[in-house]
Amino acid sequence: MVALPGGTFDQGSPHNELGYQDREGPVREVHLQPFALSKFEVTVAEFRSFVEQTGYLTDAERDVPAFNQPAQGCFSHQRPDEPSAGWVAGHSWRDPGFAQAGTHPVVCVSWNDASAYVAWLRDQTGLNYRLPTESEFEYAQRAGTRTPYTWPVDSRLCARANHGDESLRSVFPDWESETTSCNDGHAFSAPVGSYEINALGLHDIVGNVSEWTEDCWHDTYQDAPSDGRSWESSPTTECRGRVLRGGDFMSPTSQLRSANRTWIPQSFRAYHVGFRVALDQ
Repeated sequence: MVALPGGTFDQGSPHNELGYQDREGPVREVHLQPFALSKFEVTVAEFRSFVEQTGYLTDAERDVPAFNQPAQGCFSHQRPDEPSAGWVAGHSWRDPGFAQAGTHPVVCVSWNDASAYVAWLRDQTGLNYRLPTESEFEYAQRAGTRTPYTWPVDSRLCARANHGDESLRSVFPDWESETTSCNDGHAFSAPVGSYEINALGLHDIVGNVSEWTEDCWHDTYQDAPSDGRSWESSPTTECRGRVLRGGDFMSPTSQLRSANRTWIPQSFRAYHVGFRVALDQ
């Protein structure tokens, strides 16, 4: 865990930022208390320890519906040589459709699965482990910067983040999204810590796998809390899904911006989605 000092920052992006989406505004000042965040994404080996001790079965292994539709296994690529993706029966954190070692970030885990893991950590340690809030994640990703990206988008991008690049296109020649011209050596996820550490001492807070946060999805930041806490649903609104942050190995550069945000239902699991843990200080 890396202790972060907390403080005040502007969350979101202004209208004139290249790549801006309405969901990223309005920009607001957020005040955070000190907290800790795991230096790396939770790994396959760490998640395996949880499963072995508890006998837990993930949503992928139980074929839990998502988007109120049947969903078998994990959402991943359906053939090794084609970029099309969909539900693949039998795919789970144990086999997401590509080779992984214990040091890779665990993927094919839903928000429900990530929440079960942090509940187990709380029971094991007596400490208040939890998922990071969306505000905490953006604060950690920005690492004191106010620019669209944590660092310049230049020729060294492949040393800084696992994202959509030539290594991805080498596996999927028909990939339709934008990719950069550099090669980071990993078409899919990379072992945690493979890329440069950020100014706050965190690895892979940008790229590698998209990460779950605690917050329910809201279409904008209108009326969002300003104290950094998780923004849950109201008595009159349903929690449609949970917020994902950080971008991943498939992301074009626009999705690596610090303000970029998206969501999926909390039972959804995909081969590019994992998580890290937070801890109250």
